[in-house]
Amino acid sequence: MHETIPEFVPKPIACGTYSTILDTYFFLCEFRDMIDDMPDPECFGALLSKLHQKSVSPTGQFGFHITTYAGNLPQFALDLEIQRKGPSEELNVLSDALFQMVIPRLLRPLENEGRVVKPSLIHGDL
Repeated sequence: MHETIPEFVPKPIACGTYSTILDTYFFLCEFRDMIDDMPDPECFGALLSKLHQKSVSPTGQFGFHITTYAGNLPQFALDLEIQRKGPSEELNVLSDALFQMVIPRLLRPLENEGRVVKPSLIHGDL
């Protein structure tokens, strides 16, 4: 993300696993002085748009090889639902319909007139 919009995302310095606690990770980036004010909505929106438009998926596909999170919750809520409540035939049927029919139907209008939906980074991936 920093390579795409360095003025918007802190520069990463290092990341890795603690040597003494193998399932604990760290991420270190440059310091950015935070302010209490809200960003200018027009400028902030323009930078988010630039991130979505300029970024390129490293694999050329949607998604990541690891689970991404919104805070402490996985971005993919379906897996969390199955983990918490157990397998469900009804959920299997509904999720299959979601992936096979609903999502393609929602994306189809975005791919008219020569347009292509390209996998890209979004701010939630940070």
